[in-house]
Amino acid sequence: LPFGVAVFVYGFFCGFFLVPQGSFSLRYVRSYLALVPRFMILSLGQGGLFHCARRMAFLEGMELPEEFFLGVKRNAKEALFFGFFFSLNYVLLKFALLFLSTLSLSSIWVAALSGVLYAFFFLLEGPLLFLLAEVSVYSNPLYNHYLNGVRFYLGGFLLNLPLCLVYLFPLFLFDYILQCHSYPC
Repeated sequence: LPFGVAVFVYGFFCGFFLVPQGSFSLRYVRSYLALVPRFMILSLGQGGLFHCARRMAFLEGMELPEEFFLGVKRNAKEALFFGFFFSLNYVLLKFALLFLSTLSLSSIWVAALSGVLYAFFFLLEGPLLFLLAEVSVYSNPLYNHYLNGVRFYLGGFLLNLPLCLVYLFPLFLFDYILQCHSYPC
């Protein structure tokens, strides 16, 4: 919970107090760029959480606060990688959608291209969701974990896509709150 406070407080603050004036403004861009370090902090907490989940799954004893922070320390490099690329993909998606909205295209083309951008986003984010779970169990190079995530994600795509949507729900909720306060709903 302490690792996620930065993201949730910023989402609340940004959604209610930093209302952008137009569709493309410096405040709007900064509101999404500022999420990158906050998601990196959140992913550190997820690294500790997956370490504790591994200990419980293998029926190993643990003292909760100490074991959690040991997991944060052990999985720090991979968790920071996860948080950086997870949030970077999200920020790039938002910038691409923002750029798309500035083009003079018909609404059908904007909707179709937005769907393609979201599909590409889900294809990039899905394998990352397996990364921290793998890191807590196996000790391989980071690229092997990502390649295994690609195999797991695409191998059970129809089962993994709903789980990916559930995991990304808070992000979409943040987006919805930001958009509702930026533009009248």
